[in-house]
Amino acid sequence: MKVLFEIFLTGEPEKRKACIQKINEEFNVKLKPLFEHHASLNTSMDLFYKMSLKTNESDAWIVANKLMAIEGVEDVDPAVYEMNEAIELEPDQDEIEGANESTETPHPNWIHKNSRFSDAISYAKEEGQKGRGNYTGGQSGIKIAQLDTGYSNHPEIAAVKKEQGWNYVYTIWDRIRSLLFNWKPAKRVAKDRLRTLRPFKWAAHGTATAAIIIGQPTLNRGITSKSKDRTDGVFPYVDLIPYRVSETIISFNNKVAHAAFQAIKDGCKIITMSHAGLLRKRSWKEAAAAAYEAGVIWVAATGSHIKNIKTVWLYPAKFPEVITAAASKPDDTVWEKSFAGNKVEISAPGYQIYVPFARKGRKYRYKWSEGTSFSTPMVAAAAALWLAHHGEKKLTEVYDKGWQQVEAFRWCLKKSANTPAVWDKELHGEGLLDVRKLLEIDLPPKDGLVHATKGKLTKKMENEEAKKRYIQDKEITYLTACAKMELRDERKNETYDFVKKRASSISVDRIREIVEVNDEDNSELLKAHVKKHAEDWNY
Repeated sequence: MKVLFEIFLTGEPEKRKACIQKINEEFNVKLKPLFEHHASLNTSMDLFYKMSLKTNESDAWIVANKLMAIEGVEDVDPAVYEMNEAIELEPDQDEIEGANESTETPHPNWIHKNSRFSDAISYAKEEGQKGRGNYTGGQSGIKIAQLDTGYSNHPEIAAVKKEQGWNYVYTIWDRIRSLLFNWKPAKRVAKDRLRTLRPFKWAAHGTATAAIIIGQPTLNRGITSKSKDRTDGVFPYVDLIPYRVSETIISFNNKVAHAAFQAIKDGCKIITMSHAGLLRKRSWKEAAAAAYEAGVIWVAATGSHIKNIKTVWLYPAKFPEVITAAASKPDDTVWEKSFAGNKVEISAPGYQIYVPFARKGRKYRYKWSEGTSFSTPMVAAAAALWLAHHGEKKLTEVYDKGWQQVEAFRWCLKKSANTPAVWDKELHGEGLLDVRKLLEIDLPPKDGLVHATKGKLTKKMENEEAKKRYIQDKEITYLTACAKMELRDERKNETYDFVKKRASSISVDRIREIVEVNDEDNSELLKAHVKKHAEDWNY
């Protein structure tokens, strides 16, 4: 099979030129810019390149090690598959009418009530009319970039700004048509293809997550099921722009970084991403950093559907520039299958959520669902109302640097949280989302805000051995994350065997070194090493 490699090169022009030439000669390929069709934002975009080689998943890491050894190469990411397709991160209940319906099912509008969103909107309007706020009602004009599976024509999300969208998903058939018939894919049509076969069982995921924000009354016109429209979006007064980065919520070789850089260029003030990957990709990291410096509030899913995950393993949620939320339940407790850990800022509605979904043939329906896929747009919507309430002019006057606006929102979000009497802040954030309090709280002084990565500069790898160790640790960390997802908590003692079996030959000795071979707690030692490494590697 062919594997795509993303390669991050030095910022020194002459050294970079020599590096490109050496890679071209050594691997008999022509290195191309990763973001070749995107206008530069004067960021690290220009330092990324790509190449494709025929190899298998394990040997891809050996190739990555060879690339990393070349002077001028600072990072390498092979586009390896991230999960066994048998893993189900969401119940496959799409075709069951009234799925999860029971006598204990809450009213679908509980997400409005518990988060106090309706109260917050009324408060913002009153403050705006009195001259103490910026939002007086109606459309806010705030652009939210949604990085997901794209939009459908479900009546619930008719307000989606599909004409402004971007598509980054092209199939092999798209490429064949392009070669044979000079056909150009519709890069501005971010429409979900609504696939339902493995591994595309989560079709219309973008429809469901978009509805949390911009859902609107349909009067059940066009709804083709017994389950009818019973709720609306929490803050539909925004421009939600779809950026289609995947056909499923599991991340394969997608273009999240491309979409994020484009969203910055398009003037989006918020990114909502109910989508994740297990591999710490340098392009994702640089995109998160660029958004942060530009003052874009990026909210990403922490992950869910597996019990007892007490560390956020998914990217970009793990990056310190990004804001995350755990999933809460109607009784204001945390859903036990929501991922947790010290990276979580807050908890927001994410369990027993009534959402729309679509299938091919104009089948527009509703179902009950759950996951941090839904707590993520809740927080993104809160960010939009917060921005609308304070106004761009005021925020720019108070904070002269983009990242300060992101940190001001993070500070207000955590400070305004409603903390129950029994609550573990180390796992579930400061408390529950309270949007009314979020607007009422005064903005923090900029002098008290701290840059997310200040004092955490990436260490330079001065020699070939350090570079080799870096790639080994990246592979081992990635495989351990895969093991944590696939084995679940009840089989955690199999982690060591799982990783060792799948690791490349360059990393097997490193794995043995970490666990000292014959220790009885091999799996625990390996996970302890990876956890420390991953925590140190947040930046």
